[in-house]
Amino acid sequence: MTDTNQQAVARTTYRLHSSPMQHTPGVIAWAINGYAFPKDRSTLIKVVRAGFSGVPAFAIQQLLSGAVGHTVEGDVVVFTVDTPPEQRFNNLGDDQTLDHFEWFELVACRNDESEGGIVQCEAGCAEFWGIYGRSNHGTQEEPEYLATAIHDEFNPLEAVQIARQIAIETGKGFNAGDVQYGFFPRLAGQLKPATDFTEIAEDLTYAIHEDIDLTGDDEGQREDDFENHPLAELREAFVEFLSYSGSDERDPYKLLDEGTGQ
Repeated sequence: MTDTNQQAVARTTYRLHSSPMQHTPGVIAWAINGYAFPKDRSTLIKVVRAGFSGVPAFAIQQLLSGAVGHTVEGDVVVFTVDTPPEQRFNNLGDDQTLDHFEWFELVACRNDESEGGIVQCEAGCAEFWGIYGRSNHGTQEEPEYLATAIHDEFNPLEAVQIARQIAIETGKGFNAGDVQYGFFPRLAGQLKPATDFTEIAEDLTYAIHEDIDLTGDDEGQREDDFENHPLAELREAFVEFLSYSGSDERDPYKLLDEGTGQ
């Protein structure tokens, strides 16, 4: 059972009540301890949210990560979130939630008035990076997955940071790319949305290698070609937010200049 107190537009207090089957302070303490392990975060958010359906995933993440403090009043856990989740997304409507979407896309975009406004484009021509959610506007028998704009960022690293938050909170996958090289990751030639950003980074790496000339002997030239490839900046942004080569995973809820890991 939960109840909320809307104190102001940007401040919400949640009270997570216990039940005969569940002692909430113990559950939350267990989940907070487990949240220290990056691979378990999405699962823990789902587990806690299943018991408190009135609490948005963003608020649960804030609680488990320690971004906000909490108190225990008997068998009730109380905590306050200062920023409503919709304020993080500059395109998501007030009546829309992340749960509405089947999967998400991160794609290069630009504003082209000759084509009616915002269009998806080549990575080398990107003015910003857009995050879109795909939802079925058709039927189960004849699905029609339409794209809805969720968020725009000028910097691909900041766009991937928001994407990582969405993947953690929803447990749903992402595709990423542009109109020139297509979207990644792929499995047997078919798009496969991934919550593990390692899959996206590795497919982007492979696509870049495949596109540049690897037959020459000049290793320095090949390295320059790789670093200057249109998809290279997007690939680096994904590498930044995952456990790669034994490094710690960056916490996507921290400011970019606060370093990696927890």
